[in-house]
Amino acid sequence: MKIAILGARGFLGQNLFPALLAQGHEVTGFFLNPKQEVVGGLENKSIRDLFVSSINEASTFDVIINLAARRSTRNQYFTDKEVHYFTYEIPKQIILRASNPQTIVINASTYIQNFEGKPGHTIDSYGAAKQELSQFLEQASGLGSFKTRDLFFFTLYGVGDRSSHLVPQLINAAKSGDEIALSPGYQLINLLYVSDAVLNILNCISLSLEANYCKNYVWSEEYFSVRDLVARIELTTGRKINASWGGREYVGHEMLQQWPIPMAQLPGFSAPTNLETGIRLIWKASETA
Repeated sequence: MKIAILGARGFLGQNLFPALLAQGHEVTGFFLNPKQEVVGGLENKSIRDLFVSSINEASTFDVIINLAARRSTRNQYFTDKEVHYFTYEIPKQIILRASNPQTIVINASTYIQNFEGKPGHTIDSYGAAKQELSQFLEQASGLGSFKTRDLFFFTLYGVGDRSSHLVPQLINAAKSGDEIALSPGYQLINLLYVSDAVLNILNCISLSLEANYCKNYVWSEEYFSVRDLVARIELTTGRKINASWGGREYVGHEMLQQWPIPMAQLPGFSAPTNLETGIRLIWKASETA
């Protein structure tokens, strides 16, 4: 199949495109500033190419996987306008130009973009842009422009994740012994190892759609608190985490009691990597880094 990935250099994208290539797919990554050479078998193309070329059957794709997004963080600030442009406007325009009525769009969204799991009750500009993109995909799919499987993830983790994210921070704290400031720690989380996320996306490519637009959550219903996560990392690694509980406040998207899930689980969902195995893989990688 001809498959396009938006956001192929991100955490999930870097794990996904080699798996697609291994299955024999023709994979193209679209970037604002692409490298000229083919990296690891992934063809790099400029987003601008889609805007200047005429649309024909040869320029469309069987599958478009959207992983593209920007979110403002303490380490990298983006204005609300920039977040909207990168998270909504660019993916929307690429999907419109690179699809046909038979194209399947697989969109990676996030469940916690909506406070209390309520659609439209977004927590920030990133959540609002993600919500707007889902609304566009549902509307365009309803008109027959393409078909969509809208995937809602909770939290992904694994080797290669950003050092600013929770699990890498905790692993680094266990390794170094340095104090780490955490919330009171009673918020609930749910973790899916990145290779398991890849496995489920690969499944989506051959999975029959029940309708032109389908949305599914992609996680197993094993929720645990941050305090539980710290204890399990300590038990798995044999190292103590010097946690300063209450060293920071809770933030808007943290779930203190389980929110409702207004969608069905992805058919055939699979998560073979348990948390302890995932922790061991990250710990081993940190020792060789």
